[in-house]
Formats: sequence, C-alpha cells, structure tokens
Amino acid sequence: MSGQNKIDSSPRFDQQLANNAVASVGSIFSLRPVAKYFTGARCIIRLNGEIAAFATSVSWNIQTSAEEIQTIDSYLAHELVPTRISVSGSISGFRIPGNSPSYSGTEPGSPLAVAGLSVPFPSKRAKLLQPDSLSFLNQKYVSIEVRDSQTDNIIFATSKALVVQRVENVKSGSMAELSLTFRAIGFRDERPPIEPQYDKPVNIPPLPI
Repeated sequence: MSGQNKIDSSPRFDQQLANNAVASVGSIFSLRPVAKYFTGARCIIRLNGEIAAFATSVSWNIQTSAEEIQTIDSYLAHELVPTRISVSGSISGFRIPGNSPSYSGTEPGSPLAVAGLSVPFPSKRAKLLQPDSLSFLNQKYVSIEVRDSQTDNIIFATSKALVVQRVENVKSGSMAELSLTFRAIGFRDERPPIEPQYDKPVNIPPLPI
C-alpha cells in the first residue's frame, strides 16, 4: 500500500504553480539573456536625437508601390514597374502640460523657464516637431529613431520626416492623449540599404494558360 501512495513524492502545490508559470512564459519568451521576440518594453523612441518620454506607442507603414504595364490582347499585366517608396506612421502618447509639438515650455520667458522647471519633451533640440502658422513654410525635417534597448539594433529610422497631423484627446477622468502622424522620405531598419547582388537571373516558369 505504501508503494501506491504518491502523495509524498508529488511536488508541492506552490512549486507546481511556479513550474506552470515558467513553462507558460517560456513558450512566449526565451529565457536566454536576449529575448526571442521584440517587445514594446525594449523599444526606445528618439525624436531629433532626444528620447521621447511622452510616447507610449509608435507605428509605421512602408509602401513600395508598383504600376502594371498593360499590353494589347492580353488580360494579364506584362510587367510590374516600381514607382515609389512611401513612408508614413504615427507616434502616440500622453500630453505634457505646458508643452506641445509646436511649443517648448523651456523657452526663455515661458512660465516653466521663469519657475526654473523643465520637462523632457520637447527639449530645445526636439521642439517644433510640428510647424505653427509662422514656421509652416520653413519647417525643418525631424529625425525619428526606434531602437532595441537590448541589442542596440535600429528597428526603424528616418532623418527626413515631417509631422503632418496632430490629434489630441482630452476626456474627463482620464489622461490627455496625443497622437502625431508623420510622413517621411526614405527609411532604414536592421540592415542598411544596399545594392542587390544577383549571381544569376531568376528563371520563373510561365503560367499554365
């Protein structure tokens, strides 16, 4: 009878719970020093070289457009010709009182400057992310960088971006939200742009028509 009793040899309830938690986390994240998947907690967002402390999310959209070349007596396109690369995205976060993308509260004479206070966004280098009525025609490009804090790899970066839309949402009983939409010229990610190298032509079999 004693050999059939498995209660003493079974793991404790709290130990079993911990093992289940480790197994669940291990199925999503690697337990090695560098996580298997990229997460928002590892993301660092910089605007004009300064960390965007207000930002809580960032997204971007890269379109590599192509046009169809049509020929006579064919209902299929003869060729796809690359036309342009379009880059756009948005940065969302919290609204910091006394500062906006077109105004820095740390400017000389501002209430924050008189009081000797400063805030992380926007700094003197990162201010004027969106032009106002006087700087609209002379707005400079904004640099945006999204980097992995563990590997220091660049996830997304562009040095020629312009903020084209700002949406602010203020509701009773919640924090004010800020969203910036941008468009950019060019981009780079983990691999810098390089010329393609083709050892030999790629032969694609014709369609069975």
